[in-house]
Amino acid sequence: EMPKKINFSKLFKEAANPTPLYGIEMMKALSKSKIGFNSHAGIAGDYAANIRLFEVTGVCSCLLTDHKKNISDFFEPDKEVVTYNSSEECVEKVNWLLLHPNELKQIAVAGQKRTLKDHTFEKRAETLHEIILKSL
Repeated sequence: EMPKKINFSKLFKEAANPTPLYGIEMMKALSKSKIGFNSHAGIAGDYAANIRLFEVTGVCSCLLTDHKKNISDFFEPDKEVVTYNSSEECVEKVNWLLLHPNELKQIAVAGQKRTLKDHTFEKRAETLHEIILKSL
């Protein structure tokens, strides 16, 4: 569980953009980030199942996501994305990544390569087409 209330520093509040971003503007902001965070909503349960996985990796930012039992169906943990199991572990991994910029960049590049290879709309459409054909 992520903390219910986080006390952000004044510096963080001043740097944060309170305006929601969508589309190209959101992707531009993600691409400027060294680390992109992801936390699945409760409805996902134990499964990785949101588009943020592919948005962050697609723009070559290092994805830090909550660990789900099927994450390896999409990415190799600690090689293509970084996962955490608690808010404390999340903070530890952020600190480690920031202290190891070469490894951070390697993970980001590997995540982007995986997304562009296996997780494009074209690939998903092919998979959906195969599922439909099998069902007919």
